[in-house]
Amino acid sequence: MKKTAANHTFLSTCLLCKIGCGIKVDKRHDGKITITGNPDSPVSKGYLCPLGKDIAGLLTPSPANVTPQMRYNRNYPLTTVTSDEAMFRFASVIKSLINRYGADTFSVSLSDRSLVEERHLVNKLRSQLGIGQAPAPAYFDAAALSYQVALGESTPPFKEDDLETADCFVIASSDLSIYHAPLWERIKAIKSLKPITKLIYIGTQQNEISALADIHLQIFPGTEMMLNAAIARALFELELPDEIHDAPEELAALKEYAMYRTIAEGAKLCGVTEADIHHVAACFITAKNIISILGKGLGFGGYNMERNLSFINLHLLTGHAKKKGSGLLIIDDIGLGLEKTGAAEYKKLLLAYKNHLDTFIYDTGLDHLNYTYPPAFSSSRFIRELKENAPKVIWMVQPDAVYSAADEEIIITAMQNARFVVLQNVADNSPFIKYADVILPAASWYEKEGTYMSPSNVLSAVAKLTGSAGGSKTDIELITMLADKLGLKNFRYNSTAEIFNEYNKSVKRAKKVEKLNSATKTKKIYSNINALGAEWLSGQKQQIQVSINYDCYFNTTAPKQKLEEYSFAYITAADAKRYQIRQDDIIEVFNSKHTLLAKVSINEQVKNGVISLPLHLAKDFVFPEAERRQSLLVCNAPAIAFPTCAVQVRKHQKPKQKVLIIGAGSGALAFIKKYREYNVDDEITVFSKEPLPFYNRVLLPEYIAGEAWGKLVTLPETEEEEFGFTMHKGVSVEYINRERKYVIDSNHQEHTYDLLVLGMGSRAFVPPNVPNNCAGIYTIRSKNDVDRLMFQIKPSDKVVVVGAGLVSLEVAGALEEIGAHVTIVVRGSKLMDRQLDVLASELLTEQLRDRNIDIYFEDEIKEFIGAEKISAVFLKSHRTIPCDALIYGVGTVPNIELAKSCGLDCKRGVLVNDVMQTSDPSVFAVGEIVEWQSQMFGIVAAAEQHANVAAAFLNGDATQVYNGTLSANILKVPGTNVCSIGLTQAPPDDAEYQEIVFVDKKYHFYKKCIIHKDRLVGAILIGDKSEIMDFKDWMANDLPLGEKRDKIFRGEGKVSEPVKGALVCSCNSVGEGNLIDKIKSGCTAFADLCKNTGAGTGCGSCRPQVKTILERALV
Repeated sequence: MKKTAANHTFLSTCLLCKIGCGIKVDKRHDGKITITGNPDSPVSKGYLCPLGKDIAGLLTPSPANVTPQMRYNRNYPLTTVTSDEAMFRFASVIKSLINRYGADTFSVSLSDRSLVEERHLVNKLRSQLGIGQAPAPAYFDAAALSYQVALGESTPPFKEDDLETADCFVIASSDLSIYHAPLWERIKAIKSLKPITKLIYIGTQQNEISALADIHLQIFPGTEMMLNAAIARALFELELPDEIHDAPEELAALKEYAMYRTIAEGAKLCGVTEADIHHVAACFITAKNIISILGKGLGFGGYNMERNLSFINLHLLTGHAKKKGSGLLIIDDIGLGLEKTGAAEYKKLLLAYKNHLDTFIYDTGLDHLNYTYPPAFSSSRFIRELKENAPKVIWMVQPDAVYSAADEEIIITAMQNARFVVLQNVADNSPFIKYADVILPAASWYEKEGTYMSPSNVLSAVAKLTGSAGGSKTDIELITMLADKLGLKNFRYNSTAEIFNEYNKSVKRAKKVEKLNSATKTKKIYSNINALGAEWLSGQKQQIQVSINYDCYFNTTAPKQKLEEYSFAYITAADAKRYQIRQDDIIEVFNSKHTLLAKVSINEQVKNGVISLPLHLAKDFVFPEAERRQSLLVCNAPAIAFPTCAVQVRKHQKPKQKVLIIGAGSGALAFIKKYREYNVDDEITVFSKEPLPFYNRVLLPEYIAGEAWGKLVTLPETEEEEFGFTMHKGVSVEYINRERKYVIDSNHQEHTYDLLVLGMGSRAFVPPNVPNNCAGIYTIRSKNDVDRLMFQIKPSDKVVVVGAGLVSLEVAGALEEIGAHVTIVVRGSKLMDRQLDVLASELLTEQLRDRNIDIYFEDEIKEFIGAEKISAVFLKSHRTIPCDALIYGVGTVPNIELAKSCGLDCKRGVLVNDVMQTSDPSVFAVGEIVEWQSQMFGIVAAAEQHANVAAAFLNGDATQVYNGTLSANILKVPGTNVCSIGLTQAPPDDAEYQEIVFVDKKYHFYKKCIIHKDRLVGAILIGDKSEIMDFKDWMANDLPLGEKRDKIFRGEGKVSEPVKGALVCSCNSVGEGNLIDKIKSGCTAFADLCKNTGAGTGCGSCRPQVKTILERALV
């Protein structure tokens, strides 16, 4: 008998970000892992951010490249090789190029979360190859330099254990609760247990920390050093510790600097009270133990060492710099273990920073500090090395770390010029892959073991949580393999412990040397700090100050939504009144250097006189392109010494433009309505090939069943005037001239445009063997198609429907409703092949056959019988089926011929970006013709989303981008309740997926839920579809199931309300009365009304009617 594995509990370190929180891992015998905080961790004391708590849900195998790949020429594709082959070539090339060009031609980068052992091995490898000085840790940056200059050593004067004994905390950052949640949770707990503990907060915005603080110095952006100078002056007025007088020259220099302004002047410039400055100074003197935490400046200025030094001076003046029990920590990185961010947002955050965050260079312009910066694996150092030295060999370990767009260009240029590029542990969608000569898959941090050193110099163990995939090896294995192939000595180890011991001995030796060399480097006051103010102090009264709001990236509760949805300009109500702007207005933020458009959000958390912008909007103000690549440390560069600037604000007045729309479907109508919410002045012209535009095609089956045409109309003629557009009915566009911006219609008339919106929709696909001159053969795509069909057939006629998709089945159901005898011919083996599994299809087949609908599977029409009119079809199975009408519903073809003919980029559809912009900046596309990220969405909900995004973008609203459409597949056949969403089958032989199934075949009840790592990834519901909208919401937002799993999956879901009044939403059985009741209860926002009733959240076709009902009810 096979012995069952025992449960296993062990400690490790979370490396989702560089904070290095301690975790406790419970690994069950079945492989399931539970993560909790380690209460004994000096870094986190048991606290974890939500992302850290969900580590178990993030334990995916190593990147898709799980086998080494290699090519001998970049003109050839990468091919799979063995690790031995890849390493042999890597080593051979290194030897050859170093012999030819010298050791400095070899450039290497490591992640800032690399293990101690990995750094040591690369250090050792570089040393034996003769590649210069040993590299410093990645976090050896402005913080470490500040400690070194002021205190004589590069390590922070901070011990995690001292937090609990401190009687005063000083936090200078935008929001520690966001980018270092565990540290903030500890401080908050201490404050709760000891309310007398002082909490001083220095930051530009109000937030959770300011709410708890005893003193909140809400300063103007860029005034931190002025504030520190004012506090220093207040300290000089108090009794300073005796030891500070041991450095009289430096003390005198600092005093001269502090006396540059009076406290009153400093307070006014910083936007705080003089009393608060004196209060803070008194806390520094009277506190027994102060713990100070200086953030990197999230949301306020000073990405430079001088700011750090001015802050350290306060601790030196008061004797807290190295006092036992006191501590100072400068956090020079943005942790990704974020307080308010869900797990699914992790990769998006990386992408956002990659696209928007400029890497700040800390290692230039430091000559005045008399300090030599050693070669390091920091991203800034690596970028500089690539740019200046043009290395022949580039080796990047974890190359998908956070790089700005500008840095990415430098990396790519260097790779193009390099002779040999090796990427290790690279994502399969990395932009660098196309330049790689060798790709080495490596294990993720949770697939390896070793030791990690946090930025606060805490060593902790990293244990292997799960095994690696495919051919992935640990970085240690790969480094030692390379060393072996290079013939280097002493690279054979039996364990990571051996490597660490070797590292430890080398560090002890290095420390002895450092101690001898730095005998004179004692703590000192650094007074060479510029006293310049920010640009906004120029006296221009009409200017407003810019603050960078990094936090907007993290404050989302909907992890899968695009980060741009939080890209607002935050401003106070007083400033909004001053500039005559309102909530959600589009404004122009401008100065002499730059202009941008932003959407206003009135927010009292910011300071009067400050506008808070997200980084990707603010960066062109605070880091102008010409200056952005320079160091931010140079004392004599006041224009870039502070990431802040002065701007003016005004409401955006868009120049009047002429907008042409081709097509009159749901996307076109949604575009018009959204556009008019922003703009009532632009001229809009619409061309509709059909004489009756703006109707709901999804409801054509209901029109067949006898529904009045008026219910399908989404914009009655009586309401067209309300939206102010010119309508050309029955007129198509035949030609587009993009260069001269005009179109020619089917009446040979020319129409000019400034902006063109394509929404031509699709047409039914008809197999080429279908006769086109035989009456009685139909497709159902328009009102004209239905009118022709209904004119031809009588209620008792025989109709054959070809196809097994939603539309085909709904047409078949509608025809059966009016008394026709319907036969469905299916080429495949089941109904709704893409939306249902085998059992669900069987249950649906039974339901339709119970309605006297005949269904033939794995069959197709071989011959059409009837000379002038169809009378029967002969099937491949040798059946002959008499019919009075034959209807094809086997898919659609997007109408992209016009787009192709004018030269727009097309594949299956018209290619667009995230704002529906085509390859021509003046041309946009919406609806079924759109191809976005290789995906096409032939549903109303997607068309409306396309339209809303495009209309917003064209009016300067950057807060909306398209992120795909998750739609529930809901069959609207009377007497059936069938729907599905996401996956219908779990991948075979994958233990990480679970299927939970409830079935009652007798009553046609079926519920199937597919779960992956506590997330719902697919569901099928038959018999009761009341839960489908909940399921859709969970999937769209990537929400963990948690306790909902038991409640919902055991049949304790929602109870559907009975339909009240005329049916509006057939997907979710919502009537007009249900909507009116919800509106009367206070649900007056369109999005909330849809969410709370379910109306418009299925196929989306009823959304215009829902909006009309809402608008009428609010009149």
